[in-house]
Amino acid sequence: SAASDVYKRQVVSLSIVLIVMFAKVVGSVLPIAAEKLGVDPAVMANPLISTITDAVSLLIYFEIAKLMISF
Repeated sequence: SAASDVYKRQVVSLSIVLIVMFAKVVGSVLPIAAEKLGVDPAVMANPLISTITDAVSLLIYFEIAKLMISF
């Protein structure tokens, strides 16, 4: 139905915006933190950023969907 399609579009759109914002924050903070801890940022950054972002992306998507269902 049309209402269901609008709901799906809203969930996906809001999820994408929040996931991109989260990824940018993690991608900029993690190398700075690694450098302050004395670890080479290049070694630590890529795999850890990807893992954290992927895991949290799923959580963001499901939480937004859960919140939208309750309305």
